[in-house]
Amino acid sequence: GFRRIREGLAELSKEKAALEAKIRSNSLDRIFVAAALTRSRNFLDVIEADKSQLINEIGRLTDLGELKAGPQSRLEKLRFDLQASNAQITAYQQSVARLASKGKQLESGSRELVSQFDDRRITEEQALLNLRETLQKTLRIPIEPSEFQILAEAQFSGNLETKINFG
Repeated sequence: GFRRIREGLAELSKEKAALEAKIRSNSLDRIFVAAALTRSRNFLDVIEADKSQLINEIGRLTDLGELKAGPQSRLEKLRFDLQASNAQITAYQQSVARLASKGKQLESGSRELVSQFDDRRITEEQALLNLRETLQKTLRIPIEPSEFQILAEAQFSGNLETKINFG
């Protein structure tokens, strides 16, 4: 009866729903990674600008350093800050590289999921066409595409089976 048909259609629907969920999850991950990448690049720009200011200040104090003993402690602090900026720049550059790589992986994964989804849709359409042909042969009557669409949308329910007395 329709039980096998219902089970087959249910399996196709489950697979399609699972792929749709993966596609949504991938899209959200891509959005998150893109936002994190933008933030990291912005922080990197700010840190590099700060580094430039530190270098300029160190250069200015180095020129004055021979004249006064006071700027030495300020100069040491600026050099320490410069080392910290260099470490932050390295960390953010690594973060940008990781996020860019992750973004590429997610983009590739997205293309693969969409391809699988399209393949599943084609498989589902072909299964429905085959099902219509099988049903026509079993019932020995022609079924118009619009009539079959109604059957498919009703998901070949038990009530429907009883009504058409298909055993």
